[in-house]
Amino acid sequence: MMNAQVLEQKIVAKDRSAIALAGELGANAEGVLEKLATNPDAEVRELDMKAINAAGGPSRNRMLIAALGDADVNVRSEAMRGLEKWADETDVMALQMQLAGNADPYIRGEVALVLGRIMKRGDTTFLERRRELEKDGDANHKIVLALARLGDGGARAIQRKKLASGDPEVRLEAVREYEYINDPAALVDLKPALGDVTDVFNINPPHAKPRMMRLCDVAVNVVAKVGKVKLSFDGTERKRFEAEQIAEVVRVVG
Repeated sequence: MMNAQVLEQKIVAKDRSAIALAGELGANAEGVLEKLATNPDAEVRELDMKAINAAGGPSRNRMLIAALGDADVNVRSEAMRGLEKWADETDVMALQMQLAGNADPYIRGEVALVLGRIMKRGDTTFLERRRELEKDGDANHKIVLALARLGDGGARAIQRKKLASGDPEVRLEAVREYEYINDPAALVDLKPALGDVTDVFNINPPHAKPRMMRLCDVAVNVVAKVGKVKLSFDGTERKRFEAEQIAEVVRVVG
């Protein structure tokens, strides 16, 4: 079809207007998009990934998963960004194969996080086995997070230990990770953080005078986003909260 030919020409020419055209063509673009996924030019393949996401055809996720093994890191990363948005339960087996066999530890870690979102709660056997085998520290921790989201008790214990770290930056990271875990019942783990007044996060731009949030303030943000109880104030605002507001959040998490 003429429009598909134009799409191919645009992608090969690295013309970003190809993304919008792919969105217009939808499934009719897939033949061209699959062909260009193996183009020798990495920049063409990267733009092709963007076009695959925009087209949203029935083969989108299959093509994105295949691109996780691309030789170019930018192509892999673009494919991963699409899967973070579009992957669903029908992709579990293919993504498990990527977690087991992909050579890039960053991709393995991100795939683990996606699996944590799309697998059924309590379905932890595969991820537990991968955690035992994963040698990369960051990827291994992302598997732990996926397990925690799926309700694994051992992974939740690891998160609680991280919350108790003597390093405030580690505690900050741990608190923020509860937004991914996304379980209101797990928010009770944040009670110690809600009492932690350590300054951990500057919300002002670098050129301005620092305006610090405390760990307790960040914990309020997470509870407000994950919890199912309506607060009497906007807990998602990035600010230093009043003592009575924090006390209200402590009551909410139990």
